Amino acid sequence: MPKNRWPPLLLGLWTFALSACAPAEVTVPPGPALEESMAFEFALFYTGPPREDPRPALDGLLAHDFPGFTRVKEIGQEKIGGRRELAAVWVTDARQSYAAPGLEGLQSAGRGLDGAQAEALQQSDQVLRLLFRHGGEHRWSGMREALRLTSAFARQTGGLIWDEVTREMFTPEAWEQRRIAPWPEAGLPDLKRHFTVHIDPKENGYRRAVSLGLEKFGLPDLVVEDLSGSSKTDVGNLINLLAQALGEGKAVGSRGEFDLDLRSLGPSETRDDNLESLAANATAKARLRLAQGTWKEGDPENRLFEILFDRYEGPDLQARQDRLLSELFGSEDSFAKVEHDAKVLAASRQAQEKLAAALKPAFQAGLPPGEILLVKAPFPSPEGREWMWVEVIEWQGDRISGTLQNDPVEATHLKSGQKVEVSEADVFDYLHRFPDGTEEGNETAKYLYPEG
Repeated sequence: MPKNRWPPLLLGLWTFALSACAPAEVTVPPGPALEESMAFEFALFYTGPPREDPRPALDGLLAHDFPGFTRVKEIGQEKIGGRRELAAVWVTDARQSYAAPGLEGLQSAGRGLDGAQAEALQQSDQVLRLLFRHGGEHRWSGMREALRLTSAFARQTGGLIWDEVTREMFTPEAWEQRRIAPWPEAGLPDLKRHFTVHIDPKENGYRRAVSLGLEKFGLPDLVVEDLSGSSKTDVGNLINLLAQALGEGKAVGSRGEFDLDLRSLGPSETRDDNLESLAANATAKARLRLAQGTWKEGDPENRLFEILFDRYEGPDLQARQDRLLSELFGSEDSFAKVEHDAKVLAASRQAQEKLAAALKPAFQAGLPPGEILLVKAPFPSPEGREWMWVEVIEWQGDRISGTLQNDPVEATHLKSGQKVEVSEADVFDYLHRFPDGTEEGNETAKYLYPEG
């Protein structure tokens, strides 16, 4: 089987750059990555007449329940000092100037919405935008109060809550459940509840992971280039952990070095869940390098730090990524010598037929987001051949290129995560993984491992 290093999904909600070697001039400034001023925007969408006029309702909340905010006409750029500022902008033509996501977008970006609410949002023209700004001394308290104010305002006036930076739409109940209720009375919040990670395909067959929403805390957003589909969960967890560490004020080194240690983090759901899911051989540590990321369309308007993997050895970027993730989270792999009897070979032929007739054209046409195709193929070793799994990245004619998904035992000239190429004619089996965690294929396993 392919390497099993997939703990439970711990990402901030999915709405599913540079070279690996970073020259000194692109590394990020040393020290803590926290900025001293931050601005962000929430908004209230109304799918019908508000329960009461939002503008005087907001004035009442500010006067009686949230007096710490200073109401301003617009958010400026001058030094904020110790103030917490709030500007409100009423929009009456939202479908033209500030439209809600479409129905397809709300399937991934809607939190707690039912079908009727999603439909009604398509006709919503009335929106009250809430623009917040505060300084570093209010980094945590200011955000908590902004969340509470937005929640109270939505409940009082009957609005749905939009987070402009993470691009998510919430019911007030979902907002409370995800953003407010888990925030501890003392200490930092679990940051993964306040940002998202988008993982999108690239033209080269790999994927790109980028966070959205960390600017709300004065933090850079984080990006990983050219990851394989099989590593997306681990990469997402790495982003969560690094964000939490940066939020705690842990400093970047003089050349962008950042040593991540799970056990040195303060209490949080992110830390605890990852510690509980570590494999037995995990170190719970990772040696990162951070560099200035390359902005792409759709990225947040924020500083962008790319996570580099050049402090690990490997023949290519994907092998170095795999080495870091394997050391940080641990890995479990199995190796056994088995005979290919008549039943096994018949199952393999069936797998090859389905692969050629259905899965090859489906892959070449483009699998849906989140689906992954792996093939099992032989690799030469001193003992003859070692059969291992490869995640398919490119398929041209008879040649299949991808990343190796096993830790080689006999074919020690190869490394897990390394880019390899195999012949379609040599493929022995396939495995088709779906976003919900289900799988199809591995037709030969029931004969190779009848007790497994």
